[in-house]
Amino acid sequence: MTSPDELSAEATEHLLLGEAIARLSREIQDVRRDLDDRVEYNARQVRSARRAVERMRLDRQLRRIPNAIRQTIKRTIGKRAPDGTVGEARATPVIPYVSSSKSTLLTVAHNYPVDESAYGGQPVARRLKYYRDAGHYVAVFVPSRDGTSRKVTAADGTDVVISGLDSLNEYGRSLGATQLLVHSPTPEVWSHAKHLAELMPTHVWMHGFESRSWRELGFDFTAAQMREQSPRLDALDTEKAKVLSTIMADPRINTIFVSAFMQSISEDFAGTTAATPHIIHNVIDLKAFPYRRRTTADRMKISVIRSFDKRNYGTDLATLA
Repeated sequence: MTSPDELSAEATEHLLLGEAIARLSREIQDVRRDLDDRVEYNARQVRSARRAVERMRLDRQLRRIPNAIRQTIKRTIGKRAPDGTVGEARATPVIPYVSSSKSTLLTVAHNYPVDESAYGGQPVARRLKYYRDAGHYVAVFVPSRDGTSRKVTAADGTDVVISGLDSLNEYGRSLGATQLLVHSPTPEVWSHAKHLAELMPTHVWMHGFESRSWRELGFDFTAAQMREQSPRLDALDTEKAKVLSTIMADPRINTIFVSAFMQSISEDFAGTTAATPHIIHNVIDLKAFPYRRRTTADRMKISVIRSFDKRNYGTDLATLA
């Protein structure tokens, strides 16, 4: 039978061992944090150097030279997308194009609220009202997720075509679009939209997910999803950065950010400073959200109105709060 003295000695030994392990664990965590800080600092330095090099590249500077001759040739004989980039297998060759006599804005967006109950695309829809009020005709193209094609009239009166991306070029030409508006240019969307961008003034909006690394939005994923999907998402990040760099470096394209923060994030991710940047915040419907002066007590009155069927924007944390 073990004596009280022996138990005390054994307990003391376990206590000291536990303290040593805890101290070692803290030291390891400190080393990890230090390494993470160093890696992040070096990454920022590399991104800064890449932007400086991009600005000095002669081919980037030459893009600022008027290119009326090249544009005329492309309008006449067309141009097929180069091989080897994302989505090119389904890219449509450029065909002869004649613009409409009326200002016609073709908007490419991932979502659009085609009826009152639809969720998604509201920030885009709120912008279009002002374009129509200014005398423009506005049409919307939404990439189809299931491969089907249909044309509908949204609740706000906008003509919306929902179809595969391989029909985007044909639709833009049949519409006689005079300006192209692209929201969230993912690699696949841009592989088709860029042909139209060669023919008309183009404006591209950077909203968020398409212009930053997925790892910065890690709260959208569970630990299991991150382990399973990280190789594919890392590869997609490389393609996204390449596309954004091409768009932002082109002075013919107006690159529009929804905030100064988004511009900073996008330029860091792409390693390129936007040649023609603009900051236009999302529209706030003052009829739905009229201003009123808040009191100190109002700080604790918070209403969260959004879909909670995904983890986006930390909705799981919002429900716990």
